Amino acid sequence: MLMSWYNLSVRDDKGERFEAGRNDMFMAVHLPYCDKFVTAEVYGEQEKCLREVALVEGLETEILSYDDFYNGFLVTA
Repeated sequence: MLMSWYNLSVRDDKGERFEAGRNDMFMAVHLPYCDKFVTAEVYGEQEKCLREVALVEGLETEILSYDDFYNGFLVTA
């Protein structure tokens, strides 16, 4: 909820925008409990916001887009 509040109320005009929806940001409560968090949100805003939350909180959770997660399984011969 803080990221939504920051983006809509506190951020100055030149500050970085974090535009994930409030429901997307509720997923941040899961970050301390998983090693990897995979998001398939189309525009990448949830991934960007969750990366910022993890950085600020000092979490070691790896946040990946679904495409990056999927491509991690591909192997070239």
